[in-house]
Amino acid sequence: MKNMNLSKFTLEHDKNVSGVNVIESWTVEDAKNDKANLYNLEPKGGEWVLMSKIYNDEVWQEVKQGTFKGYSIEGMFDGLQNLDLSNQVNEETETKELIIDFLKSI
Repeated sequence: MKNMNLSKFTLEHDKNVSGVNVIESWTVEDAKNDKANLYNLEPKGGEWVLMSKIYNDEVWQEVKQGTFKGYSIEGMFDGLQNLDLSNQVNEETETKELIIDFLKSI
């Protein structure tokens, strides 16, 4: 969002698609009184909620047909190269697991 990538969507993480935009974004702070309840999302608190609008008729048709049921957030993470994990691991696999655990923690 910082870089205004609110309309950069892909189909299946592969094909760029136009006509899809993020129109709302929020973090659930109060699960009982959050707007997410209007959409039956059953929030517990702490979730990141995005609402998008699909202006692309072809993509919207595929959503209605059930081809697409949701979307995932792709991320570019700056600063991972600065993590000092050298004293904690010896193998590449363990490094990947530590990075995944670290990202999950934030």
